[in-house]
Order: sequence, then C-alpha cells, then structure tokens
Amino acid sequence: MNTTIDPRLSAEVDAAVKRLSDKLSKVDVQSLPLSDYNKRYVRQLVSSLPGHFQCYAHLLKLALAAGMDHSYVIDYGAGWGGLALLAAELGVPVIYDDIYDVSCRDAGMIAAAVGLEFAHVVCGDIDDLVAYTVAHELSCAAMVSYDVLEHIYDVPHYLQTLSDIPGARFRVVLASGANQHNPRIRRRLMVHHRMRETMGKEHQWGHKERDALRSYRDIRSEMIAEQAPHLSAAEIEVLAKLTRGLMRDDISAAVDEYLKRGSISYQPDHPTNTCDPNTGNWAEHLMDTGWLCKHLAAAGFEATVLPGYWVASPSPLRSIVGQTLNAVMPLLGRHALTLAPYYILKGERPDHALANRSAGRV
Repeated sequence: MNTTIDPRLSAEVDAAVKRLSDKLSKVDVQSLPLSDYNKRYVRQLVSSLPGHFQCYAHLLKLALAAGMDHSYVIDYGAGWGGLALLAAELGVPVIYDDIYDVSCRDAGMIAAAVGLEFAHVVCGDIDDLVAYTVAHELSCAAMVSYDVLEHIYDVPHYLQTLSDIPGARFRVVLASGANQHNPRIRRRLMVHHRMRETMGKEHQWGHKERDALRSYRDIRSEMIAEQAPHLSAAEIEVLAKLTRGLMRDDISAAVDEYLKRGSISYQPDHPTNTCDPNTGNWAEHLMDTGWLCKHLAAAGFEATVLPGYWVASPSPLRSIVGQTLNAVMPLLGRHALTLAPYYILKGERPDHALANRSAGRV
C-alpha cells in the first residue's frame, strides 16, 4: 500500500492550515452560543492548536495521497470539528459525523464563524453513517479520525462495517493516542483506567453530559443489583469486577448467565481497560495494533500501522526532544511505535472488495 505523500498535496494542506489558523485567530469562539462542553474543550486546545493542526494535516495527507477528486472525506467522531474544518478549507467536500448531538450543533456554528460549511452532517454511530451514505448515494474517498478509535465500544464491528461505506478505493486513516506500545503512554493510561474504574469525578463547568461522573464499577454494581436484587452484596461485588469492560446490555446478559450457571464466560482481556457501562465509551482503550490490522484486513482492506510523529510544542525543550525522536523512529522499523505519541491504523479497500461485498448482499 502506497504511503508516499505528493509534495504538491503536502504544500496545499500546509497552506490550508495557515489559512484556517488565521481565520480561527480572528474568531472569539467563547462568544459563540456553544455548549459549555465545547467552549471548555476549545479553550483547552488554544495553546496546543498549532500542534493539533500539524497532526490533522499529516492524517489528511495520508488520506488524500491517492489524489483529491469530488468524493467525500468523512471526519468520524469529529467533535468540535477541527479536522473537518481543515478538510473543508482544503476544498474537499466533508461529511461530519459525531455521536454527540451537542457537538454536531456546535461544530456547525464554528464552521459558519470561519466561513466554511460541511456538505453533510450525520449525528450517529458507524451504522447510522453507513445508512446515510448509502441512502444519499455518496461516494467517499476516505475516513479520517483522531483520538476516536480508543473510545469505540465494539471495535471489530466498527472495522467490519467500514467495508460498507460506498466509494472506490476507499481509505481509512484512524489515529489513536492510546498507544500501548509506548511504555510511558501505557503506564499513564493504565493509571487513568484504574481511576475511572474505582473513583468518581466532581461535576465541573464544561462537563460532557453523556459521560459518567461516578466510578464505572459503582455503576455496574447498581445495574447488577437492579437486575438481580436477591444476590448477596459479595456476589454483586464480584460480578461488578468481572464485568469490567462491558456496557449495560452485555452486563445484563452476563448476569443472566450467572443466574443460570453460577459463573460467567466473559473475562476482561486486559488488566485495566474499562468503559462507561451506560454508553460503552472506553476510557482510552489500549489495543494491540496487530489485532486491529487483522480485523481491518478481514473487512477487505489492505491494512498497516504507522507511527505518529511528535508535533511542535510551545516548550522549546519539548520541541527539540520531539524532533530528535522523529529522526530516530524511521530507523527502528516496527519498533518505532515504542517512541511514537500515537499510532495510525491505515487501510485501503481495493475496488473489487466493495463490489464483491455488494454482490454478496444481493
């Protein structure tokens, strides 16, 4: 699979970054009638926005390496819309997708404030997105996402469903900061997992209302007690621990199994990974990149994993360290992920793969 980036495309994307940055610098985002959640999110991004745009630019260059035509680029899990805005500034027709209706509304307002618009807005998950693109007969060139893959509940289903998105030689470029191959990142995120599993959070201004404040284990305990109130406190505690990484329906199925058999077949496949039991939103899901490649390949894509690169930092020392690591990584081959700040799951679907899959549904 070709990962070479055309210098002309690279220059066009870099120019779009500068134009969009200039536009955003003239907009008082905090004065827009946005949700508190996105006001807070964008405010926190301000100091690191140049670095984020460097990352977005790199992902778009990979996604559009086959050339820009009139096909759509999807920003999946687009949030406030930064990556989608960059694609729109580049002149690419964009499908903005996010599961959170609040962000779908807010991103449209931010786009309007900088004189841009998204060709289509889909508020839903991967199944909703596929249904929309098929119903509207949209030919898609690529899907790009940043820090989304590690929050998706059923990753195998998500990757398999990507094969149903219409478009010739459809590409996916999915970046995740939950890089378990980098020891420093892995240690930090495992601490984060334990905190979300066992500790609640204070409600603060800008909290995302669909996210739980209570500890995930407490929420699971409550769900189990509601379904099977006759169980002892000790049984509920054990089941709450054993069902780490499941959301409500799967927890309910596990409880049913326990009531019938006295045990459950499910076992967490990682010592700390955990998710919000109400939504299935993983707390920075650490996943093996080989496992991800296998599932993407099974969906009909030529799949590979690339290391992400360190971007410029407001700190001169951090920038120097990042540049040094960037210079070393190409020399390490498959071990480059141990130094990378994020990984990129990249796939390209040959033209015949979609045709074969479509024929199989007839």
